[in-house]
Amino acid sequence: MNAIPVIDISTIDTPQGRKQAAAAIYDAIVDAGFFQIVGHGVPMELIDRAYAMYDNLFDRPDEYKEALESPNGNPFRGYFRAERAANAGSRVESYEIASIATPEEAQGLGIDPAFTDFFEPWTWPDIDGFADTLLELRDRTRGVGATVMSLFATALGLPDNYFTRYVATDGSNFMCRYYSTTSAVTDQNVLLDEHQDSGMLTVLHQRGTYEGLQVLCRDGERITVPVRDDAYVINVGRLMTRWTNDLFPSTPHRVIDAPTADDFRRSIVLFYMPSPDAVITPIARCVGADGPHYEPITPYEAQKIPAKELQEYGN
Repeated sequence: MNAIPVIDISTIDTPQGRKQAAAAIYDAIVDAGFFQIVGHGVPMELIDRAYAMYDNLFDRPDEYKEALESPNGNPFRGYFRAERAANAGSRVESYEIASIATPEEAQGLGIDPAFTDFFEPWTWPDIDGFADTLLELRDRTRGVGATVMSLFATALGLPDNYFTRYVATDGSNFMCRYYSTTSAVTDQNVLLDEHQDSGMLTVLHQRGTYEGLQVLCRDGERITVPVRDDAYVINVGRLMTRWTNDLFPSTPHRVIDAPTADDFRRSIVLFYMPSPDAVITPIARCVGADGPHYEPITPYEAQKIPAKELQEYGN
């Protein structure tokens, strides 16, 4: 593998177009664990507007941004900053929201109360149009995630709507991440350590002056993911690996630092998740003679360890 596949999904409304896209996605996810999609239908004007809103936020003084942090130290709500001592002058900032804001809202949607402490409200910045723009893009990006999941179902020989019931009340998070440096560094410095995503599906838009996202291939080689303004980067997390009984692997990846202080990287990402109380069991069609590789698990349980890891990273 020397390049991340790019797959056009603009013709999936036709039987042949859907069949071709599903087959290409199957090959890409099994071989590389990552691919890019174009023809997704999200307006570039909306993406541009969201980046402009984030620019407005992240360009503000630290005191302003810190007021948007989670009072409980939750790195997945509101503003969060991680600075790396090994990379003097480098920082990773994020602002993150969720599909459901409070335990009460989650319970009102029918989610088991035992799982609703997963939900926590966040503080919006007082930037005109910020919330409306983010919520609009979040919903459009969730639509992209739903489309990809339906193509996964097609690729696995399942009904196109197989995964729909699991995400009827989803536990997704939506985030923008800013990578910045104030001094010249080498491109070998790592800003975001090598990791596997924990969830079901990651839908990422990236923008910047350098290619910082690196994927670890099966042969041990790292390849970079090109920055394409018209594309979303797709990969699966460990939950989807369990769901497909290891057929769809969660691929390690990392983000490297900018080569100069004039370079930058931005990303807007949806961590698309089922309801936190859904029971995820290996799909029967993916289970061979050796049986299921995993016990049933809920997304709630799957998310607990990554939260702890990220809090330690931030310290």
